[in-house]
Amino acid sequence: MRFSVLGSLEVTMGTEQVKVGGLRQQCILATLLLNVGRVVSIGRLAEAVWDTTPPATAKEQVQNCVSMLRGTLTAAGAPRDIVVTRPPGYLLQVAAEELDMIRFTESLAAGRAETARGLASEAVEKFRAGLELWRGPAFDALPSRVVRAGADRLNEQRIVALEECIGLELQLGHHRELVGELSSLIAEYPLREGLRGQLMLALYRSGRQAEALEVYRRTRRTLIEELGLEPGHSLQQLEQSILAADRTLDPWRQTPATHGSVPENRAIPRQLPLHLGALVGVDRHEETVRRALARRESGPALCVVTGEGGVGKTSLAVHSAHRVAAEFPDGQLYADLRGSRPDPASVRDVLGRFLNGLGISAPDSLVDRVGAYRSRLADRRVLLVLDDIKDEETLRMLMPSGSGCAAIATSRARLSGPGLGQVVALEPLDTDTAVALLAATVGDGRVEREPEAAARVVALCGQLPLTVRGAGVRLAAKPHWSVARLVNLLGQDDRRFDELERGGCRVRVLFDEVYRQLRPAVRLVFRRAGGLPGAAVSVAESAALAGLTAAEAEQALEDAVDLRLMAAHETETGHVVYRFTELSRTFARECAAREDHEPHTPGIPVRVRDTSAPAASPPPTTAIPARVRDLAAPTVVSAARAASAPAHPAQR
Repeated sequence: MRFSVLGSLEVTMGTEQVKVGGLRQQCILATLLLNVGRVVSIGRLAEAVWDTTPPATAKEQVQNCVSMLRGTLTAAGAPRDIVVTRPPGYLLQVAAEELDMIRFTESLAAGRAETARGLASEAVEKFRAGLELWRGPAFDALPSRVVRAGADRLNEQRIVALEECIGLELQLGHHRELVGELSSLIAEYPLREGLRGQLMLALYRSGRQAEALEVYRRTRRTLIEELGLEPGHSLQQLEQSILAADRTLDPWRQTPATHGSVPENRAIPRQLPLHLGALVGVDRHEETVRRALARRESGPALCVVTGEGGVGKTSLAVHSAHRVAAEFPDGQLYADLRGSRPDPASVRDVLGRFLNGLGISAPDSLVDRVGAYRSRLADRRVLLVLDDIKDEETLRMLMPSGSGCAAIATSRARLSGPGLGQVVALEPLDTDTAVALLAATVGDGRVEREPEAAARVVALCGQLPLTVRGAGVRLAAKPHWSVARLVNLLGQDDRRFDELERGGCRVRVLFDEVYRQLRPAVRLVFRRAGGLPGAAVSVAESAALAGLTAAEAEQALEDAVDLRLMAAHETETGHVVYRFTELSRTFARECAAREDHEPHTPGIPVRVRDTSAPAASPPPTTAIPARVRDLAAPTVVSAARAASAPAHPAQR
């Protein structure tokens, strides 16, 4: 069975087309295909179908649609396990050769690998093979906001691939053949300066200097009228070079490097951060990283270290990099990508710093920087540490192609997908290891004398290396304190973070950077759920606490899980509950105290709207979960039902 998404959504079995239900089933299939090999929650599927206004029966309707979709696909000859039920949703299992989206990305990776080896003709062949899979805009005619977001990413990948491919073809002297294609492309993408520059160059090399300059004048006029901007530096420089008949524009001066050529400047960067000594509790992970970095037979090695903030991802990555640095004599590159923060570093800027470290000036455009970076590393043995990566796309753009290189990446995100190498998932320390770390940090025997209190301290620290060290530093600075006294202070929600930060641990930053990225509805659910007793909360409780529909609450909880503010667990009865960590619950309560200015009794729902999106349907009038009801005054039931009613127009 074949799935085609690079154009309109199509499913075929052999030569026969498989008709997929109505629009709802198509949106669900499209969302599963965009996340192939990963579990998609029912809440996310509901959002794909109804955007921000799912009905009260959204979960049941999604389940029915998935059942009908599975039936359609299996009736056409697909295996019965093509759509697997896996909490909190569903997983689509499709082989790489069955989905044109995967074949396209694999062709791009192959083309970029050939480019890095200096084999331009082979690279063009790979790029064109991937580009020929496109039949039109990705997921054409599907109106779902969720699907359109994924489609936009794919469409952007296509145009970037076209720019890379055409750049290589210009180097190979195919300028005359490219004029027609480029003219059509700039009509489709009038604001892409890279395509305009390539058309100017193709025309100039074809002996059409006046037309090349006219393209610049039209480009300048369009940019000023549409955006109020002058063309970028690269385009302005190209115009001046054409006016001067600069010989460096001649095609024979742009010949790609041959495989094995050695750059004249052999600058060796040494960018690893300071190595701060031995790690605690990660011996087996360190060995896993070392083995993963040694696997470079067919391409660059990659090891991805994931986990929540403060669990020791950066420490493990930097420690491991120092251990193997001697195996990479051409240098080590390091970058903090700030992927978990509201202001992530741009790939363009990171590549600029890497190229400078490698001893060459960075070109202006992102495409040229990627090409220069991969070309420079093609024949080198360089180790990269990519700290706090946001997503797979960022990682792939920063990966070199040469088999002499290797990379260690860290991320809070649950990265998945082809080509990600070894994934090491870090968990909090076990109690004994955490207590040993606390004792080593304090260093005066108090921890050994109060083992029960010490165990409670590390539990209140979430057993994270960062916060356990912070607690140890705090105790070491107070030799007259008992461990039990620190337990008492950390046991107070309004004192815990203050005490840890006095020990040099910026624990609030761990959570605040992520929290600020959440939608308003997700923030509200997170704050309110933190007020419940215990560590776990259900979808029904969250919905009642925040005055949201079940679908809205579930999606909010899933967003919190994706950013590691919470974790999802399946109960023995098959239901999914969402758990706080010791520290994330404290942070949720701090946020509630800081942001919920109006008096609020825990458990009384308060309507929230994400003002960036249309208003959702009000939640149905349902029984309030017992744990929520028990927290509040008797008026909670009437308040909840009042919150379920449509809001007055003035309040919307």
